[in-house]
Amino acid sequence: MATDFGVIGQRIYDTLSLVGIPSTITFCGGLGMGQVAKIAHNYITLANNLVATEGMAIGLKYGIDKKALFKCIREGTANSWVMGLEQPVPGLVPEAPSSNKYKRAFAPALSVKDLTIGIEAAKKVGIAPTAGEAAIKAFREVDADPRTHDLDHTSLWLHVYGNLDEWAQENL
Repeated sequence: MATDFGVIGQRIYDTLSLVGIPSTITFCGGLGMGQVAKIAHNYITLANNLVATEGMAIGLKYGIDKKALFKCIREGTANSWVMGLEQPVPGLVPEAPSSNKYKRAFAPALSVKDLTIGIEAAKKVGIAPTAGEAAIKAFREVDADPRTHDLDHTSLWLHVYGNLDEWAQENL
């Protein structure tokens, strides 16, 4: 048995195993704690998206080769899922939206929604959501811009790096 939550927990586990990877199912405690985990997860991922985008932009603006920077980050402690499948810089990860003209996988509006939930949750427990507030400001800009509104949320790169006008002329 994968859980200590008795018969009901086993039924939940068996049902979730039909639609997910059993080894990734985590019981988080009482009612609603799985949702709390999801809120925290999305908050971290979206704030990390902004940080990864800014970090890559800093390196590229200084002139480092994008593949060299990517390799350094992926092999160091800054590595993350965002640096892989959500890599904001085109041409580094073939399956990332950035390498596919920012074809939408996750809408900027959903980033704003999830960050809004995370920020509200943080404030309710006395946490100052500074990273979330910076990220939501950035994603609101992406969502409000008609050139990136219908693209993937990683099109944040175009705003941060400052090449949106050029990219839009070539791709829209």
